[in-house]
Amino acid sequence: MAKRSFHGYGVDERGQRVIGKTFPRTRPREFVANLPAGTVAIEACGSAQHYRARTFRAYGYEVRLIAPQFVKPYI
Repeated sequence: MAKRSFHGYGVDERGQRVIGKTFPRTRPREFVANLPAGTVAIEACGSAQHYRARTFRAYGYEVRLIAPQFVKPYI
C-alpha cells in the first residue's frame, strides 16, 4: 500500500478483473462498505495494514495478509 493512495483490485471466481480503482488512503472504508463481503488480500508490511485488516473484518470480509512480492502483479 502506498503512503498516499490505496489501490483496490477485485477479481471474480475465474480470476477476471472486475474492479480496479485508486483513491486517497483515507477512503478505503467507503470503498469496502459498498461492496459485498468476500476475501481481501492486503500487503503485510507495517502495523497500519493490521489496523486496516481489522477494519475490513468489521465489514464481514475474510482478510489475508500477503508478502509484498505477491502484491506487485496487481498494481
